[in-house]
Parts: sequence; structure tokens; C-alpha cells
Amino acid sequence: MWRVFWVPQDAVRAGVRRRVLAGWDDLPRREDAAGVRAGDAIFLSPNYGVDPLLGLYVQSAMFRKYTAETKRNYATDIALLLTFLWGRGRAWTDAVERDLEDYEHWRRFAPGNPNRIGGTKWDRELAAFASLYGWAVKNGHVTRNPVAMKQVRGRNGEVVAVHPSKLAHWGTLKPHHCVLCHTRSLFHPGYASWSCSTWVALAS
Repeated sequence: MWRVFWVPQDAVRAGVRRRVLAGWDDLPRREDAAGVRAGDAIFLSPNYGVDPLLGLYVQSAMFRKYTAETKRNYATDIALLLTFLWGRGRAWTDAVERDLEDYEHWRRFAPGNPNRIGGTKWDRELAAFASLYGWAVKNGHVTRNPVAMKQVRGRNGEVVAVHPSKLAHWGTLKPHHCVLCHTRSLFHPGYASWSCSTWVALAS
């Protein structure tokens, strides 16, 4: 299975690791040259390989802005997906929507999985996958995001990508929660005119 390791703080990098890794006294310098920082995640494959793209992802400004807890949650969730894809002989960069659908079935519904999860936990995992693949698409590392997303337009006119599970009919929520599916209708600036059935909202 894929595992996640964490680059220790500088005091450890300069001390304990130097004694454990004989001949690697310059490891902190090498890490600095590669842009590796204390607190970064390192994904290790089942055959003990390190994926350079995953390294770039955890070094990205987006990932580094996450809280320490979010980083650990996302890294753990991504490692589980990587393990699932590895079992299929598929690299994460080659994953398609069907892979994610099958993974969701395994995680949430498969009778053969004794550790099935609920919808809230799946939403968190989905956020981790959307973060990884969104970054990969934006930077040209993959051509298509396998996480099914829907393009919606916010009340200020901005277009955002939202997973279909996060959409609900606008009538059950307040106006400031709502967004409009831009592929089906046009944004209307007047809240009093919100009667179109194509209004949808982000579920809290």
C-alpha cells in the first residue's frame, strides 16, 4: 500500500536523521535545494518509489496554505486512493471517472468492505481528490479531472466547479447561499426575481 511520511522539523533533520542515515550528512541541504520543507508530505509507493508529481503537489502554494490537520487528512485520503488505483495497475495520472466511481462504491457501499464510510467522510475524501486533480489539471500534468464536477456561476458572476453531491434546490436555502448553473440559465442580479428552477445551492 501507499504510505505517507512527513519531513521532520529542522532540529530533527540536523540531528537524529544524521545519525540514522550514515553518509547522508548533507540531507537537509539536498532537501532545501529540492524545495522540500519541514512538514511536507512524502508519498511512498508499494515498491518504494517516490512520485515526483505528488512531491510538487505537496510543495505547491495551495497545499502549503492548508492547516496541518487538513494536510494530514488530505494526504491520508490520497494515499488510500493511490493504493486502490495501484491494485488496478493504474497510475493516479491515468485515472478516469469510472475509477473514482468504483472507489466510492468500495469505500461506501461494497458488502465486502468491513470498513465502509459515511457520506460526510466521503465528502472530505472527495475534497482531497478534487484538490489534487484540480492542481494537476491547472498545471498541465493531467488533461482531465476524473472527479466529476459541475460548473456553476456564483451570485457575483464567478464560475466555480462543484461536485454534484453539493448541489441542492435553491428554494430550501437563503439567497446568499445560492449559485446558478451557468450552462442552463443566466445570472439575474435581482434577488426578488429568483424564481427560476435552475437555481441551485451549495449544501452546507
